[in-house]
Amino acid sequence: MKEGPTLTQQQQEEPIAEVTYQEIDQALKGIGGDKAPGIDGYSAEFFKKAWLITKEEVYAAVKDFFHTGKMFQAINCTTLTLIPKVANPVTIKDFRPIACCTVLYKLISKVIAGRLQKVMPHIISEAQAGFIPGRKIADNIILAHELVESYNRKQISPRCMLKVDMMKAYDSVEWVYLDQLLEYLCFPTKFNNWANLIGTELMGRISLLEKKARKSDKTVLEAERQKWTLTSELAGAKASPSKAEKDKERLECSFSEQLSKSSEEIRELKALLAKKEEYAGELVQNLTQVQANLNISSDKVRALESSHASLEASLDSSLAENQVLKNDLAMWEKEYELLEENFNIEIALVHQHDIQEQEYLHEIDVVNFEGKEPR
Repeated sequence: MKEGPTLTQQQQEEPIAEVTYQEIDQALKGIGGDKAPGIDGYSAEFFKKAWLITKEEVYAAVKDFFHTGKMFQAINCTTLTLIPKVANPVTIKDFRPIACCTVLYKLISKVIAGRLQKVMPHIISEAQAGFIPGRKIADNIILAHELVESYNRKQISPRCMLKVDMMKAYDSVEWVYLDQLLEYLCFPTKFNNWANLIGTELMGRISLLEKKARKSDKTVLEAERQKWTLTSELAGAKASPSKAEKDKERLECSFSEQLSKSSEEIRELKALLAKKEEYAGELVQNLTQVQANLNISSDKVRALESSHASLEASLDSSLAENQVLKNDLAMWEKEYELLEENFNIEIALVHQHDIQEQEYLHEIDVVNFEGKEPR
């Protein structure tokens, strides 16, 4: 990490620059009007409708946080709501936590996120295709597809491919790790303090939910252990005739109850598995359709490239013909000028001849009148 790309001195100044009104306006526009409101009950749509009235106070509140590095407790108060992921949730992992933050908190976090986004391309490798503006995760999917196809070739070195099912990073990442990561990337201390201030309380509440989830999992495991213990006791009771008949009946009754609960859980798991398989089938169909569309697009691109080459050849031919026509036109214009000059000379000669003829006729008339012979 220390040997990787880090922020330069100029890039370090961008995240801690003075917050502008345009950044706050842009952050408010980026919040959907139908998003869940915070604990105060005011949604982003309220602030957008009443912006002419509330904007000065909103500007002051946001700028106060970036100037003092402190956040008012009412702004940093977040309500966590659990949304069921399945029809019949049993454990806390079957719920999705939704953080209902106040609009002022969202504005501050969006301003910080926007500044972080501007320097991300300088520190994130080009191989990271997903979750970066201007990059497409489909590029890596196509690359993986080409790699798999190349495995069928002969005379290649031994190789393998691993398919890893990873959890979402923000479900398990530690805030201490994020703080150290920002420090290693040479982010300013002031920016790190801002990020810590807006994230510590929320991450603490999510960590509390994670602890409850782990506790719930331990409870489920303990119930499984008790089930196996009761099963062992029941087997021992059946094998040992010295135990009382009442204990045997009690164990059988308890085992039946545990078995019915386990059967119900198995049915729910099967239903979830069926849904997962159905979803996987839909994903396969969507991927197949995307591949087909990609092939069609490739064919269209090749056809367009061929058409473009043909049009370029036609254009070059037309330009050559046009040049020939221009040369012919220039030659014709020279010939026309020469013909016009010759025509003017002939006209002048004819005119001169007419004048001489008129003078001769005039002399003949004079001679006839005077009785003299003409010259």
